[in-house]
Amino acid sequence: LVYWNNNYHAATSWPNSVVVHSVNGGNHYQIAQAWQNITSTGADAYYPLISIAIINAAVDDKIWPAYFSGYDAPNTTTSYGYHQLAIMLLG
Repeated sequence: LVYWNNNYHAATSWPNSVVVHSVNGGNHYQIAQAWQNITSTGADAYYPLISIAIINAAVDDKIWPAYFSGYDAPNTTTSYGYHQLAIMLLG
């Protein structure tokens, strides 16, 4: 189980979140995505972008949170932990 909340703050273009899965160190796939088509630079503009998925993964696979770098990056200069991530083995 993968839960990724890329909580954008004051984004100016297409805030997003993505969960990526690499099979045995090879090809990587976008498993879950969240997008918001809002452009705001105001201090009160928050976008909780939650990507969640259940992935059938093997021991050599890799799973990681990401965002599309062609758009604005998440703001990491705030003093709170806005970007939550949980990766849990089920079963």
